[in-house]
Amino acid sequence: MADEVTPKGSGSLKERQRQERVELILEAAEKTLLEKGYHEMAMEEIASEVGIAKATIYLHFPSKEELFIALLKRSLASSMEELVKIVDQPLSVRVRLELILREAYCSKNKKRSQLFLASFTSTNYHKEVVEKHLKLQDSMRQTSDYLAALLEEGQKNGEIDATIPSNLLLTTFLNFLSQAGHADLRGQNQLPPEEYSGLLARLFFHGVGKGL
Repeated sequence: MADEVTPKGSGSLKERQRQERVELILEAAEKTLLEKGYHEMAMEEIASEVGIAKATIYLHFPSKEELFIALLKRSLASSMEELVKIVDQPLSVRVRLELILREAYCSKNKKRSQLFLASFTSTNYHKEVVEKHLKLQDSMRQTSDYLAALLEEGQKNGEIDATIPSNLLLTTFLNFLSQAGHADLRGQNQLPPEEYSGLLARLFFHGVGKGL
């Protein structure tokens, strides 16, 4: 099985070096995947990018498929960590929702979104592999639960219209988040991330009616 990515700075010097090497491999794999796609992602190229032998990669990741899954797991864990960090801040619901949108559209997370999109534009075989290893439905449910609780808080304290069904609010906000990778791939997003996410926040809170 592939190495699990553990917190940096833990364990012995040898273990820290192993973790650093795994991180370098994942960074190089992400770069190659986004540039060339899964099918053209070559272990030789990743090894060359890191400056190690191809055999060294296989010590950590027995197959390209396992490297791919590890990369997606890392992205998913990082996204969840960032979401929880924002939700737990002592800020208004509106500000926290705006921060979540801004975080989703920053360059690092647009890249992450594109990575996930890449995993679902491959063959059905790879979709099945991703679902099996990442349990994406569980992850999506967890994200939805955090956001639903935040939106409910906003409805209770008067920041969000309590007459709007909570499931409609949640679906709308999730749709805004899901566009983070799509706009760049279609070449439609020419705005800076902060401006783009700010416009989405305005749409969410005020709609499109002028003067409302």
